[in-house]
Amino acid sequence: MPAALAALAVIGYFLLPVSPPLTGETGLSDYVFRITSLLPGFFIAALAAVATFQRAELDETMPSPSPTLKVRTGDDTSLVSLSHRVFLCHLFSYLTVTSLLLILLSVSGEIIAPNVNYIIRAIDRPASGFLITLSLKSLYTFVLSFLFFRLILVTLFGLYFLVERIHRVNS
Repeated sequence: MPAALAALAVIGYFLLPVSPPLTGETGLSDYVFRITSLLPGFFIAALAAVATFQRAELDETMPSPSPTLKVRTGDDTSLVSLSHRVFLCHLFSYLTVTSLLLILLSVSGEIIAPNVNYIIRAIDRPASGFLITLSLKSLYTFVLSFLFFRLILVTLFGLYFLVERIHRVNS
């Protein structure tokens, strides 16, 4: 789903009559940075809360079909069914890392873009420069959109799980 939404975002970006800049003060990466820069703190706080919250139901194995985790101990590998607590800890850890990647990608885009533009302007063939620019813009928009939509969808799933699913009786 995030890949489909990211592909639609790339297509929509290039179909706009006036496409917004990807970098700069009013660029796409700046807006993504503003939105995601506060999220790691919230996700880490949620991780700490889930890890330390005293509720016995959190330590029960999730109902069938419960998600499993491959655990390696020395040369042994086994599948372990997850408890609600372990699942939520992995979920919030994943969301923290994803939001940090988005921040890093948006800041990197801001730093690298002027240098890439300088190199592309130095290319003697205008058609080649246009194709390189189009390819890089498409790739950057897709990756940024993919990570952003994935962050949003997984966050929504986590909220659903915390609000609804965790309170159902295991059966």
